[in-house]
Amino acid sequence: MESKKISEIAKEGLKGFLEDYNDMLFDGLLKDGIIESRSNNNSGDKIYQLVQTVQDKIVPESAPINNKDNNLIKSYLEFRELLINVYQNLDLPNSQVARNIPFVELVTYFESLEVLSIFLDTSDRLKTIFNFGEQLINDEEIRDDAIKLFTEYNFNFRSYTNRLLGFYLLQRAQKYFRNFSFHRDHKIEDEVQNRISIDLAGNNSNPIEPDLLFESKYRVKAMSTLKENLFQAYETLMRYNSISNKENYQILVIFTQEDGDFEKFHYKFNQNLEALFPEQSWNIFFVVVSIFRLHLIDSEFKRINIIEEVNNFDWIRFIEGKWILEYRKGESAPSFEDIDIRYDGNYFIKGEPIFELQNRNFKPDERQITWDKVRKEGTKHSHETLVIINRKEIRGYDTSGYSLYYKRMIAKPTSQIE
Repeated sequence: MESKKISEIAKEGLKGFLEDYNDMLFDGLLKDGIIESRSNNNSGDKIYQLVQTVQDKIVPESAPINNKDNNLIKSYLEFRELLINVYQNLDLPNSQVARNIPFVELVTYFESLEVLSIFLDTSDRLKTIFNFGEQLINDEEIRDDAIKLFTEYNFNFRSYTNRLLGFYLLQRAQKYFRNFSFHRDHKIEDEVQNRISIDLAGNNSNPIEPDLLFESKYRVKAMSTLKENLFQAYETLMRYNSISNKENYQILVIFTQEDGDFEKFHYKFNQNLEALFPEQSWNIFFVVVSIFRLHLIDSEFKRINIIEEVNNFDWIRFIEGKWILEYRKGESAPSFEDIDIRYDGNYFIKGEPIFELQNRNFKPDERQITWDKVRKEGTKHSHETLVIINRKEIRGYDTSGYSLYYKRMIAKPTSQIE
């Protein structure tokens, strides 16, 4: 006897199960009024057909939906709504009644600020179409004309949306972080001319304090590309830190179509940050804003623990704390000491008060510190000239012929120094 294939055995074993499931499925459709039974054919097979009311709701094959055209109209309407929201949430002329202003006038206003480059003045038909809102969906003739014009002018409404969000971020950042000079689409190069592109960079008014870097994204779902965005933000921050020779802040801003309570997003971001880059948990921040409630960006900024007032830099407070001092003469091997510098000028070595720092001076433009090291009995040990490299390092020399390198033992931003 010829042995049966496994597939044949499986088919025979499942046949009864599939017939029972098939009957149950059709019984359910009959009960819900979706199909109706017709008389059996000559072979005894059961015949069903869709109820007429269900048939009427099915789109016939002769009227296909053009997804590309639909996406074009959708992206325009999203852009239109966002532009009105941005105008409403900024201190602009008649911003409280933005929805009563003809849309073409709003577009023209943002063009005058060089935020947009749509050039509506080139076509009266285009101006007319731009003033239509939901009619682009409800009126087939207007909709077809809009699609034709948008395609002809090669409009990229997603790009315009990103430009608007970038402008809005700039305006709110300038208002909230007042001691920074901001630059959009900022580009800098490192030593080997590798270019770094930053969506929005805020240069601190004090060259020693951190700069603010903003990475801005527009996502339908806020967390859809979280890890990718976090890696990108980290890489940009590390390269910028290397070029600027100081540690800076990176703020990842996600604008999203989602709305509601974003606490879960912050929780998930912090989990990823701690898992991937724990050493940057103090200087990489996450801001998420619904495009329907743009005004809440200020509340998001308040979550960020960054000192806003930095004009009066307290350099004595800056150098206070524990350091490792590496010192050497010429090409000799380096020596190391654990240093604790107090705000009152007392200078401890391995827990013992050895010197008092006198005649302390600071030149902000050169980041230069000078002081005299005086022994407790009153004799002068040396005069030190130092330069602040970044928040963790100070380098210089003394009059005894030693080169000096102070490295902070516990690196943290000065905003966290009590």
